[in-house]
Amino acid sequence: MLYQYDGSLDGLLCTADEVIGGNVTDYSIASENCQLSLFDNFFRIASDPARAEKFWNRLDSVLENDSMQRIVYCHMSEAEGYERHLVEYLRLGMKLGPSLDSFHADTNVGHVLTLSRKFGRELHAYKGLCRFRKLEGDIYYAPIEPECNIIQSLAEHFRCRLAVQKWLIHDIRRGLAVYWDMKSLHDVETDLHPSAGQDAGTDDEKLYADMWRTFHRTIAIKERENPNLQRQNMPKRYWKYLTEKM
Repeated sequence: MLYQYDGSLDGLLCTADEVIGGNVTDYSIASENCQLSLFDNFFRIASDPARAEKFWNRLDSVLENDSMQRIVYCHMSEAEGYERHLVEYLRLGMKLGPSLDSFHADTNVGHVLTLSRKFGRELHAYKGLCRFRKLEGDIYYAPIEPECNIIQSLAEHFRCRLAVQKWLIHDIRRGLAVYWDMKSLHDVETDLHPSAGQDAGTDDEKLYADMWRTFHRTIAIKERENPNLQRQNMPKRYWKYLTEKM
């Protein structure tokens, strides 16, 4: 049986409730964005926030807080085919309770741990590598292209760090954007190009960007340059929007 859901966490929790509650073992899961064959026999699971919350509370009553966080991180990793691993992780969690994450012999546990660590590493990296550019209107703009869907968690981080400035974080890969108006966060649509602010930013932005590049070049010791080590510590996919690399 193929279960199809809307791609949201609520939808996936409803699907997990359907699978685990019905003791279904022979199944697969796909989001509504996946291309299905004309011959696929699928069952559409409606996203029901009340049902999802009830199932979430059942999980929360038996699992550790770290396990609950890993559920969210695994979902937000958006890795291909993660859904079945996560549902089987939840099924096992209902039996093992707090000891779930120590059961490394189970491949589903290992898969969820790996994906949640991947999300956590990328979120941590972007907390330091997210570069804001000042645009007209005193709004700071930061384009990113993460592999995982980290934009909401990243916005929560900068909500505290940059509380007295208006800013917009733009996930180019997913077409998502979060705007902080110095009071609250808003999911918005934007037609800003990733290069916004690079050439047509404010005079202050150009000055500070040039100063930062000069500083970056000045502190570098040419004789000790090690490009391979640099790529190992900071993969090249993070370089695209770094001011010092432009």
